[in-house]
Amino acid sequence: IHSAVGISEMERVESFSFHAGCCGNTKQTDDMKVTPNDHECAYDPIEIFCYTRDTFILRTSKCLHYEGNFLYLLFGDNTVLLHDTSALDKDALPLPQIVENLICFVHSNESLSEQAFHTKFHNASMSRQFLNESIKPEERQKELLVVHSHCHSDHIAGDSGFYEKPRTTVVPTGLKEMKQFYGFTEDETQRYVDLGGRSLEVLWTPGHEPNRTDICFYDNKHKFVLTGDLLYPGRLYISNFQDFRESIHKLWAFSQNHDISAYLGSHIEIGTEGKRTVEYPCGTRYQPHEHPLTLSSKDLSDLYQFLNGTENPVTELNGRVIFDSFILHPNNIC
Repeated sequence: IHSAVGISEMERVESFSFHAGCCGNTKQTDDMKVTPNDHECAYDPIEIFCYTRDTFILRTSKCLHYEGNFLYLLFGDNTVLLHDTSALDKDALPLPQIVENLICFVHSNESLSEQAFHTKFHNASMSRQFLNESIKPEERQKELLVVHSHCHSDHIAGDSGFYEKPRTTVVPTGLKEMKQFYGFTEDETQRYVDLGGRSLEVLWTPGHEPNRTDICFYDNKHKFVLTGDLLYPGRLYISNFQDFRESIHKLWAFSQNHDISAYLGSHIEIGTEGKRTVEYPCGTRYQPHEHPLTLSSKDLSDLYQFLNGTENPVTELNGRVIFDSFILHPNNIC
C-alpha cells in the first residue's frame, strides 16, 4: 500500500508502481516501499495507492483474478465516486468494506496536513486497517456514486455489494439506462458529474464493448483521464472499428483543449524488457516487467495519427498492430 507526497502532479502519476501479480513488484521508487518477490502469493487482496488525500487507486490482486483491475476512488465535497467494482464479487473481495473504511478514514483525518495524512495512511495500511475494520455505512458523511467504464463483467462483478448500501447510487450498466443517467444522446456525448467542489467531464466513447457502454472520465482537478479499456497498456480489443476510431478522435480532440496529466486505464497486459515490448498472455498472473499504468498524450496522439491514416488499419495489416505502449486487437476475444 503506497502513498505519494511532496512531489509534482506529473511526478506523482509517473511514480505508480504495483505488485506484478502473485510473485512480486515491477520496480522500486523513492516514494513507496515495495514488497520483494514472493512466489507464495501472500499479498493482500487489493493494493491501495494514495495519489492524494482525495484520490486513491486500487488494484485487485492478480492472485485472485488474472485481470488485476485498477479501480479509482475520487472524493468531492459532497460525493465520493468509485470507478468500476472489479472482476470479483462481494464474496471474493470485500470491496464495499474497503471503500467504506477509506471514506471514513479520509473524513476523520480532514484536519491533518498533507504530510501527516500520508503518514497516518501508511500506518493504517501497514496494520491492514482498511481490510480488517468494519465501519457502519450509516456513519458515512458523503454520498457514494458507483460508475463504470463499461459493462463487461470484469468491471461490474462487485456491484451487488453496493446495491443495499445507504446513501449509495450504482449507475445502471445497460446502454439505455446509462445514457439516461448521464444525459447522453447521439448528438450530446459529453456531460458532467459534480462531486461538490470537483467535477468530472464524462465522454461517451464506444468501440470496445459491443453494447456501446464505454465512457471516459476527465478529472478537472488532477487533469487525468480514466479510460477504462479504451486506452491502456495492454490489448485494445475492438468490437466496432468505426466507433473505436471516432472515440479515439473524440478523445484526441478533447485533449487539444484540456490539460492532460495522464491517461489511466483499467489493466496492464504488456511489459518491457530492454527496448522490447512484451505481451503477457490472457490469464497471466505474474508480470515481472510491467509497463507503467500511465499513458501519455504522445501515446494517444500516435494512436490517433495511425487510425486517421487508413480506412481500416487492423484489417489492412492483417491482424494486430503492436505499439510501444499498447496493442491494437481486431476482435473482442481474449
